[in-house]
Amino acid sequence: MHSRIPLGRLIGFWALNFVLLYVASFFLFALSRATANPLVGAVTQLAAPLFYFFFGWLYFRKAGLANWEWRFVAMIVWLVCSLLASAFLIKPVYGYEWTLAIHVNVLKGQGLNMAALIAAAYAAHTKKAMSANVADIETLEGPKF
Repeated sequence: MHSRIPLGRLIGFWALNFVLLYVASFFLFALSRATANPLVGAVTQLAAPLFYFFFGWLYFRKAGLANWEWRFVAMIVWLVCSLLASAFLIKPVYGYEWTLAIHVNVLKGQGLNMAALIAAAYAAHTKKAMSANVADIETLEGPKF
């Protein structure tokens, strides 16, 4: 591994993602319980992967991570921070024990979030690779008259 993770950037994007997602999830969950509308339930389930993809893409597009090993390390740090923060907040917010924040079903959900982060890293990486290829082609074509 020849790169370093910009830790301040990682924690900043993770915190922004976590806070906005936690607030949105809280209100979406309350809305789905109050209305029993299946559409609101579906939006509630899709919110986390969409947030992870969006903030992951924002993070990875300028993170400067040289290889996929460091991107996976950043993804794992992101998910572990999310699990720990959720476990810390579950008692004061919902009144449940912290052990309910870390179990098999939550880990399955984090697998979907990991897939969203992988897709975000790939999308951010692909855009950079495509823009580099366009510059190479323009250089090879020579001046345009």
